[in-house]
Amino acid sequence: MPYLDYNQSKGYLLPPYLGELIPADHGARVMNRVVDLLDIGELTSQGENPRVAQAYHPRMMLKILIYA
Repeated sequence: MPYLDYNQSKGYLLPPYLGELIPADHGARVMNRVVDLLDIGELTSQGENPRVAQAYHPRMMLKILIYA
């Protein structure tokens, strides 16, 4: 399934990088690293849904749910 672009190091106009706004010792960075290490093969192998053109990457959605 083609996911929407998910690149955390992509620069923006202002601020240049979102990571510059988050302190190095913030809990969000720890949670980000932990989720990156998880095996989410079951989430990404669900098959294609003809009703959905593009979806957000499951890893990104999992990070949002856990941090929220």
